[in-house]
Amino acid sequence: MKVINVYHKAVSALRGRIKSLVGCCFLLALIVGPVSVTQAIADTIDGSDREPAIIVKIHIEALDCADHVSDWIQIAQDVISLYIAEGEPFSATRVEESLTALKACGNFRSIHADSKQDEHGITLTYSVTPFKLIKEIIIKGKYPLFENKVLNTMTVYPGDAYVKTVVDAQSEFVGALFRKQGYIAPDVVIGAWEDPDDEHYILFVNIDKGSYYSLGQVIFQGNRSFDGDVLRWRLKSYRKAIFGKAAGRFKQAVFKKDIDNVVKYYRKRQYFDVHITHTLEKDPETGTVDVMFAVDEGARYNITFEGNNFYGDRALRKQLVLKEIGNRGGLGLRKSIKNIKVLYRKGGFPQSRIKVQKQDSYEKGILQRNIRLIIDEGPHLIVNRLDIAGNTAYSERKLKRQILTRRPGFLHDGAYVEEILQEDLLVIKNMYHKKGYLNPEISVDKAMIPIEKYRLHMEIDLNIEEGMRTTVSAVEFDGLAAVSPESIRKKLKMKPGKSFRLYVLKNDERRIAQIISEQGHPYVNVESHTFFSEERSHVRVVFKVDEGPLIKMGNTHYHGNFRTNERILDREIEMQPGDRYSLKKMYKGEQNIRAMNIFRSVQFKPVGLKDQKEKIHLFAEIDEKPPYFFEAKGGYESSTGFYAGSKLGDHNFWGLNKDAWIGGEVSQTGYWAETRLYEPRFLGTRISSDLGIFFEWDEPFNQTFATSTYGTDIYFSRKLTKRIIGNIGFRYERRQGYNLDDDPAAEDDLEIPRSVFTTSPSIGYDSRDSFVRPRKGIFSFLAVDLSKGIENSFDDFYKYRFEIRGFTTPFKRLTFAGRGSFGDIDPYGAAGVVPQDQLFFLGGTASVRGFDENLLLYDSENNPVGGEMAAVGSAEARVDLGRNFEFSLFYDVGYLNETSGLEVTDNVRDSVGVGLRYVTPIGAIGVLYGHKLDPQPEESKGRFHFSVGYTF
Repeated sequence: MKVINVYHKAVSALRGRIKSLVGCCFLLALIVGPVSVTQAIADTIDGSDREPAIIVKIHIEALDCADHVSDWIQIAQDVISLYIAEGEPFSATRVEESLTALKACGNFRSIHADSKQDEHGITLTYSVTPFKLIKEIIIKGKYPLFENKVLNTMTVYPGDAYVKTVVDAQSEFVGALFRKQGYIAPDVVIGAWEDPDDEHYILFVNIDKGSYYSLGQVIFQGNRSFDGDVLRWRLKSYRKAIFGKAAGRFKQAVFKKDIDNVVKYYRKRQYFDVHITHTLEKDPETGTVDVMFAVDEGARYNITFEGNNFYGDRALRKQLVLKEIGNRGGLGLRKSIKNIKVLYRKGGFPQSRIKVQKQDSYEKGILQRNIRLIIDEGPHLIVNRLDIAGNTAYSERKLKRQILTRRPGFLHDGAYVEEILQEDLLVIKNMYHKKGYLNPEISVDKAMIPIEKYRLHMEIDLNIEEGMRTTVSAVEFDGLAAVSPESIRKKLKMKPGKSFRLYVLKNDERRIAQIISEQGHPYVNVESHTFFSEERSHVRVVFKVDEGPLIKMGNTHYHGNFRTNERILDREIEMQPGDRYSLKKMYKGEQNIRAMNIFRSVQFKPVGLKDQKEKIHLFAEIDEKPPYFFEAKGGYESSTGFYAGSKLGDHNFWGLNKDAWIGGEVSQTGYWAETRLYEPRFLGTRISSDLGIFFEWDEPFNQTFATSTYGTDIYFSRKLTKRIIGNIGFRYERRQGYNLDDDPAAEDDLEIPRSVFTTSPSIGYDSRDSFVRPRKGIFSFLAVDLSKGIENSFDDFYKYRFEIRGFTTPFKRLTFAGRGSFGDIDPYGAAGVVPQDQLFFLGGTASVRGFDENLLLYDSENNPVGGEMAAVGSAEARVDLGRNFEFSLFYDVGYLNETSGLEVTDNVRDSVGVGLRYVTPIGAIGVLYGHKLDPQPEESKGRFHFSVGYTF
């Protein structure tokens, strides 16, 4: 960005006398050219006692901008008013500060200030020229990279000022990015188009990648132990080159990792001194890169241990770091020996010694280096007795429970470690500090009693001198005016009668400062003073408060919101002009805008805060995300068969932070189309709304009916706490069932068109650590559907649904997951019978695996049976196999009841099974096999399921 030059020129007549200032600038280095000033202004500058002239008028003009002139003037006026006001004496320092603040707000590419004096005083004229901004960046030819990667390489973003030299420099940055990706000579052209509607710029980044380098010959020299083909296969660059095309691009970053992989390969096979160098020969004409590796294998190490009785070889080998860092210059061996000594010291062997013996030999021409670590463990110190005396504030049992030096037990080996004992003494002292004992003293008496040749018992006595306990006699305030003392006292931990604790005192200082700061005093300073009684049994605490000036909120100006309406942004700011300024509310407003999820970045600049002005204006720099999106999907799932769908939408509909989309899907079980409008702040509240219009044809697998549904719905949601969400929904639908049975006599009331209105209140709880791959936490919800038929009473019922899921990970790679759900339909209408298309059906991927879809229960004709009551339970163990693969074992059980008197198989059925999933950033893809535990003669033993996402 170009440096902003600020010109100032003060011109006036001085009662017949003119004083010229040559080489003196009252705007530091920002003033250019000679300056003529009146005697009053000169006296202000040179510090004489003459009374300075009065500012009678401040005039602001915005140059080189066709639109929003009043907005630019308002911005400049807000900034200038923080430093200069009409009717005040002229001050060169304040003029300078105003110009610096105008520059800091980042809205103007040039700022010019003039002054003129007459018999009434001085008139200041500010001329500001706004930046023209980059409103959008369109990138073409970015494949195989994502757009964000290209944008992150550039140093300009939407919302930044348009500066031609800076924009032109982006070509080199983008070109360097693609050269790193293996392209030989990418050609990047950046063009700029000025939108006549708002005079801002759209950048067009056109990338012609051209041809790319691919790996040519790969030659290894010096590799005596491993064949070149074996080492070449360790190179990802080599493996990808086999496939050719874009997959075989030679990328420097990948090649660097390849070298590390070869080194790791050698170290894993005990070649800890290996050193590999390489040379690259690039041929732009052929597009190949030939690589020559020079391998210095060094010796092959064989490390053995001797004299280790307490720790086995396996425990000691875990302390070796040679595979991780090698042993060039002996560094890896020294660190490994140090780790072993630390292990012994923590195990109660403070006098352990390690001697190193080396012996070199050759085997098949390869240097073998035999390292023998001879360990002298020394005596093993075990805590046999630890007694505590002199303690009255705490029981001996409670003190012993807080320290780690203790006798051998079920979870403790009883090793004596001096460092741990010293840490235990600090723990005990801190416990006493919490009770108000400011200067406890602890003396330690230790005795070693030989038991065996290399085993000593430690007898430890801790003698405590508790000293005087200090309690708080009074808490007082000096200089407190913004809030009442009583309201402060309620929030302090330091209270009369409580133990005096220094760390609580410091925390209360910060707490008082925070409370007062939120009342519009961000420059508050709080210091605590303590007055002890003669015997130090009581202390009077006085908090001396310097509140500083009262600061109020000014205007908020947004920068970069080309599409987003300012009204939408204003309602996220928790302070209005004239409110007391609060740092906490300012940060909360910044978080609120970021949480809208329609911006790449949001940054607030409070102008005037640093200079402690009485009013703070907020400048918000915003970088909008591209709002439009298109999604397409396709695949196969056991519950739907083959499917394909798409969605088109706008995440910032009309610039109102509303998410609008239209989409549809076709599968083997039907098709649907829907359009929805989601608003996170319904009518400006913290309630979100989701309005939709839909149509669906549903023909579930194995069912004897299909359903056609169309209608509209709206759902409202409110986050009640961090983890609890309340919802209520209203749905109107026109539905009609179609009997798929070939028997004409099977036709029933299902085919009568029905209009249904449903009200659905619900509440949910979610403490899961991840939505995509949960490892711990709980998810549960409770919902009630109040359904009412409009033309008839077929759909008059209450439907209750409850589900809970739990996740825990006792070990790093093992997660246990469980689910329980229950549903019940209670009809209340005259019909008394719930239509078949409203019943619960179980069986399949989403409920009880191992069964065909909807066929947990079936009748004598093998048709699925639904019920008015249903329950499902599942337990699953998920084992992380690495490389994003996951193996699972599961058990499912399902229950259906109130099946309208139909003769069915057992109401309770269960299954067990296994699964293999691949976890992607957007969800898991898996294949599972469920085995029925009670298969009927006419049923299969089990079934495979293909699923996208977890079952639960």
